[in-house]
Amino acid sequence: MLEPPDFLSRLLEKGGNEVIGVLLLSAWMWWLIGERFWFLHWRLPALRARMALAWRGERPEQASVRLRLRTVRCALIDAALTAHFGTIRTLTVVLPLLGLLGTVTGMITTFDLIAAAGSTNPRALSRGIDAALISTIAGLVTALSGMYAGTLLRVRAEKEREHIASLFD
Repeated sequence: MLEPPDFLSRLLEKGGNEVIGVLLLSAWMWWLIGERFWFLHWRLPALRARMALAWRGERPEQASVRLRLRTVRCALIDAALTAHFGTIRTLTVVLPLLGLLGTVTGMITTFDLIAAAGSTNPRALSRGIDAALISTIAGLVTALSGMYAGTLLRVRAEKEREHIASLFD
C-alpha cells in the first residue's frame, strides 16, 4: 500500500495540472466552509446574545423606530450568517468544470500519443487516460462534498435567521 505522501505525489503526477487547480480551489472552498461552521458554532451564539440583550435594553416608544432597528439588526445578522455562501456556491460549480477541462486535455494527450505512435499501445495511452479520469473524479468529489456542506450551512443559517428574528418580536 502506498503511503499518503507517495499516493498524493503520484496522483498529482498522473492527474496533470488541472488536479493541482482542483486541489487548490477545494482547499480554499473547505477553508471557507470550515470558517462558516466555526462562526455558526462559536461566534454566533455570543453575537445573538449581545443583540438580544441590546434589543431588550432599548425599547423605543415609536413603532416606526422599533421596526427600523429590528430591520437593521436582522440585516446585519443575515449578512454575517451568509458570508462566503456565494463563493462556496461558485467554487462548487467551478470545480467540476475544472475536472472536465482535465478530461479534455487528457483525451487530447491520448489522441496525440495515438497519432505519434501510430498504434494503440495501452501503456502509452494510459498517461492521457489517467489524467482524464483523475481530474474528473477529483473535480466531482470535491464539488459534491462542497455542495453537501454548503447545503448544511444554508439550512443552519436559515434556522438561525428565524430564531434571531423571533428574538426581536
